Amino acid sequence: MSKKRPDIFLIIAILTAGIIVAGALFYVQTQTNKNPLQPYSEQVLIPETMQACSENDQCIVIDTMCSFCCKYTAINARFEKMFNTLFDNNCQHYEGAMCECFDLGSYPSCINGKCQLVKWSNDKSE
Repeated sequence: MSKKRPDIFLIIAILTAGIIVAGALFYVQTQTNKNPLQPYSEQVLIPETMQACSENDQCIVIDTMCSFCCKYTAINARFEKMFNTLFDNNCQHYEGAMCECFDLGSYPSCINGKCQLVKWSNDKSE
């Protein structure tokens, strides 16, 4: 009878170690989106249809980074609510750092049927 007890303890120890390893592997797989080297990297991809515009459309500036880290682009103002929903859905689980930056070096404009960011002119004569 004393010979069976060490076998039972060995089996329990091996099962416990297996559960710990499986839990560690599961944890690592669920954390793949959280890269500590790039805490600002999660971004919303904008469909080109949101950038389509005509001469009378208004273009607006949006930040596509879940961290609000100045990855600006321009979209048609008609798609602002759709973008906000897309942003909220894609960034709802973002837990990384947040930025406080503002880029005032360009403005949104409709150029050749596409909302784009245009750099301000340095020409003082305009």
